[in-house]
Amino acid sequence: MEDMENNLEYKADTKDVIAFTIALWQIFLPYILVLVFLFVVAVIFSLLV
Repeated sequence: MEDMENNLEYKADTKDVIAFTIALWQIFLPYILVLVFLFVVAVIFSLLV
C-alpha cells in the first residue's frame, strides 16, 4: 500500500512541476523571442556592414 501512495504522490509532484514549467515558459517566452530577434538582427546587420 505504501508503494501505491508514494507513486500517487510522485505523479502529483510531476504534474505540479510540469504545470510550473509551462507557467514559467509562458512568462519568459516573449522575452526569449525578443532576445532572439535582436540577436538575429544584430548578426544580419553585422554581415551587411
